[in-house]
Amino acid sequence: MMKNKLTLKKYKISDLKQHLSLLIMNNVHKIINSEIKENEQKWLKKSIENYKKQKPNFFVLAICVSGKVIGNVIIEKINYSKKVGNIGYWIGKKWWQKNYPTMALKLFLKRVSEAP
Repeated sequence: MMKNKLTLKKYKISDLKQHLSLLIMNNVHKIINSEIKENEQKWLKKSIENYKKQKPNFFVLAICVSGKVIGNVIIEKINYSKKVGNIGYWIGKKWWQKNYPTMALKLFLKRVSEAP
């Protein structure tokens, strides 16, 4: 695998630990208590369920560098008839100012524009 190769992937439950560590890294939370862990796990499960839907209300992919989850990119409030939605992304502080969000967004837009 190429060093620092950026890829997008569908989340798996096994990504929860890396996802939670990003919340601490970015000072979203100071600690991860059981309530936060449970809420994030529910969000992750809902994200995974959405992969099976023809027209989900949101679609998210994990941003990975060298196989490690460093953030995500998401489209929400999707209007399928108008082919519009709100796109957002976030990455861990450690990877800021390295052009990863721009690269991830380009890959994401290509992927969602090819979807039926």
